Amino acid sequence: MATTITDSQGLADLARHLLDAKRARPACLVTIAVNAQEPAFDLEQLESNAGQFCDFYLIQTGDLTRELQHLLPDNLHVYGGGARVYPTPFGLDPIGNVGKLRYGSDAKATAKVAEALENDIWGFANAAGLLNKPTKSSQPISGKIAAVMNDHLAIAKLGKDGEHMVAIRQETSFPGVPLEWIFKKGQIVTGQYDPNTRNFVLDQSTYDLEQLVRDYKFGSVTLALVKSTDRVSAVVNIHPNLDITMTKEEITGNPIDVVSRFLDIGDVIAVRIYRDPQGKTRLRMIDIDDDEIALPALSLLPGGEPWLSEDRPLYEPEEVEEQPLTQITETPNPSNLDTGLITLPTTSDQSAVPLPGPGLLPGMPAVPVAKSIRVQQLEQASIAGYQERLRLQALQYRQLKDEAQQIVAERDEAKKTVKRQTAKISELQKERSEARSGNRSKQRTSSTTYSRRNRFAGDQDWFREEVRRVWISKYTPEDRLQYPLKDANWSFGERF
Repeated sequence: MATTITDSQGLADLARHLLDAKRARPACLVTIAVNAQEPAFDLEQLESNAGQFCDFYLIQTGDLTRELQHLLPDNLHVYGGGARVYPTPFGLDPIGNVGKLRYGSDAKATAKVAEALENDIWGFANAAGLLNKPTKSSQPISGKIAAVMNDHLAIAKLGKDGEHMVAIRQETSFPGVPLEWIFKKGQIVTGQYDPNTRNFVLDQSTYDLEQLVRDYKFGSVTLALVKSTDRVSAVVNIHPNLDITMTKEEITGNPIDVVSRFLDIGDVIAVRIYRDPQGKTRLRMIDIDDDEIALPALSLLPGGEPWLSEDRPLYEPEEVEEQPLTQITETPNPSNLDTGLITLPTTSDQSAVPLPGPGLLPGMPAVPVAKSIRVQQLEQASIAGYQERLRLQALQYRQLKDEAQQIVAERDEAKKTVKRQTAKISELQKERSEARSGNRSKQRTSSTTYSRRNRFAGDQDWFREEVRRVWISKYTPEDRLQYPLKDANWSFGERF
């Protein structure tokens, strides 16, 4: 059950827990919006689906969320009905390792955002090593894919009669890769199943460089997915769960190229597998000719299709969920306030009459007075009660207005930042596209057989070099030792 934070001490304990580098489980903090009594997210459902791997906390937007802002790094708190997941390494690298602040603008959007929030939880739990580990009660099992729901979720029926129905999540199998690329209805899957937690771990979800060399010989060309880039390197995947870093020298022959402008994240590229002088398995694309045929990408599951295709890049557009807010500009009208005042009697009687106001005051003693004086006293008491109620309502209004203005200001600043970054990204993409077009054109020109002719003094030297290049690309190092390419072993006539 979620822990509700109600005071500053509990808040301080929560902040220390979130920043604790030894924290073993992800933590999800959910807030309740101003003037709301319950969170927009179905907290019970989230706990039912992911409570075994994540701790949940609940807090009301207001003074405590403003206090939390000062206990955590800038812009990493939660407020206004939103929610955020804090992964286990958060205390070591808060800025670079935190879940997105998730909001839903209406019921439909909230359901979609709740799904993204749950995906965050499962992804961080998997990264913490809480999921893909067979337990003592895990058993080998096989089954079939019953349905592929979307990019993030597939349903499998395990067992001889399909008696165990489990969900296979993108975050726990092949993070970042649409499951529609991998699973097909009726496809066979094998793995370890824990009947106690109903957790299913795929056999094929891990991969290493030794397996890569067994699947592809050195010198082979195949496909890879660009996962990330910077100025001088790129991280690519031949298998979704195997990251391989390529240097700029392995990507382009132009020393002034910027890799992040040369390659787009989500591109599917051709790479050659080779062994460097230190004996390490690495990738390069600098020496791949335009007409060279790449071997099919890996099939991640038995009987499955290759997970990559040259004409199917991966794009992950970011969706910005805005919190629906309205700037408060009107001052409360006392005539519209629900003061909760009692109705006073208008006729004279001899009983004690309670005075209106915040709570009932002791009654006035019954004394015979003139009707006009009694009415005057009651009117004055009524006015005093209205004034006190109005003061309390105005105080509450100012507090809510301050909270709303703070959230509006933060949202507006975030929108400005998104606008600036979007413009910058568009400009960089344009420059990158132009640069890539020019660089690829140069690379294609420099890498063709006939374009290299002008580098040699005569046709014989040029032809021998082209034969040597083919010999290197087609033969493994062991084969080249067995079949050395020596001038004494072959020749050609002048008229050739």
